[in-house]
Amino acid sequence: MSSVNASYSLNSRMVSSIKSRDSLAISGLGAPFELPLEFFHVLMAFAEPKTAAQALEVLDVDVDADEFARIIGDFVGRRLLLPCQPDDDGGGLQQLLAPRVFGDAAAVEQIAGWMRQGRAIVIPDALPADFAEDVHRDLCRSSQWTVREGSHDFFHHRNSTLGYLEDRGPALARCSRLFKSKPTRRFIAGLSGQDCGGRVSVDGAWYRPGDYALPHNDMQASEPRSVAYIWYLAKDWQREWGGSLFWCPTGQSISPRFNLLVLFNVAPSNVHLVCPVSPAATAKRLTITGFWHRSQPRAPCPPLPPDAVVSPRAYGPPAPDAPPELPLVVL
Repeated sequence: MSSVNASYSLNSRMVSSIKSRDSLAISGLGAPFELPLEFFHVLMAFAEPKTAAQALEVLDVDVDADEFARIIGDFVGRRLLLPCQPDDDGGGLQQLLAPRVFGDAAAVEQIAGWMRQGRAIVIPDALPADFAEDVHRDLCRSSQWTVREGSHDFFHHRNSTLGYLEDRGPALARCSRLFKSKPTRRFIAGLSGQDCGGRVSVDGAWYRPGDYALPHNDMQASEPRSVAYIWYLAKDWQREWGGSLFWCPTGQSISPRFNLLVLFNVAPSNVHLVCPVSPAATAKRLTITGFWHRSQPRAPCPPLPPDAVVSPRAYGPPAPDAPPELPLVVL
């Protein structure tokens, strides 16, 4: 049974659709299932993180605390709700991150300036070596990877992901807590100049031979992403195997390397791609990757017409407008 004093939040992977007048179909969390509408209303009380006791008070439903705790326990068991980490969940990323760099206040100030200018920050030997080894070991041992392939607008990608890291081994659970902790969010907010007060996504990613991600900037209308991170845990990677992160604003590429962390603000100008992994690759291109999110949604992105043949501008000087009588687009 779940405690009414524990805090929970909605699982962002949940997808709901109308099944009938009295129920909704729930997918995105394994096998789809049907949820009665009255229980869906209870679930939506956690759209903003809160304790079960707070939700019970808001809903004003005719059930006692024990019965409500059993309902919440079922939601947690189905992963509709996720327990929130306590505020005092230990130290943050700042205490572990490359002490020779981030122990220097002047260096931190300079890095903050670069991030706010839209630069990507590449940090070799980012976290303690034994911690990186433990996380790498948990990733390699996992057999629960899910192939993800999809597209939207002009973007397409294919890779394998590992979610719910809290359940995938002690090192991955610690890793998830580290990136999600409030001290980490405060540190990254100060470094980036961005709002990082919302939720944090932490996932494993494995680009197998043939996998890739076309140019994109990580912005999504459905998710208020603020700052992106990629923690590379690829051992013995050879540059000729591809899989590099290509940073479009400067035309530079970052080859996968063990214990290398990349940080950058999510912005329209920060277009990047993952180069295809060669069929000859024999090592695993493994990463821990995700986003710190804003506490408030950003302005919605303008919708892309379904018949568009030219993608929107990302950055650079504005293109001249074609005379209205000409049926063309000027790049």
